[in-house]
Amino acid sequence: MSERTKKYFKTKKGKKALNKARKAYDQRDPERRRKQKRDYMRRKREENPDAWKHNNLQPEVVKQENKTDQNEKPKRSRKLRNSNRNL
Repeated sequence: MSERTKKYFKTKKGKKALNKARKAYDQRDPERRRKQKRDYMRRKREENPDAWKHNNLQPEVVKQENKTDQNEKPKRSRKLRNSNRNL
């Protein structure tokens, strides 16, 4: 792929065109696409069988003081309105 093409695919218009082409390719022949993906995944698992295994299935415990409540609003200092107007 040329440098010019790589540069184009980094633009907003180029990304849109690339995604459109990928989508069209995937929809053109879904059975062939599934076979390609199956073969790709088999090759990758042969290279590294532990690649998609999770090391730790237990959730991590987050300290309460570091976690903020989503419903809690941040405290803001109030500004006095029209304070300079009455001088």
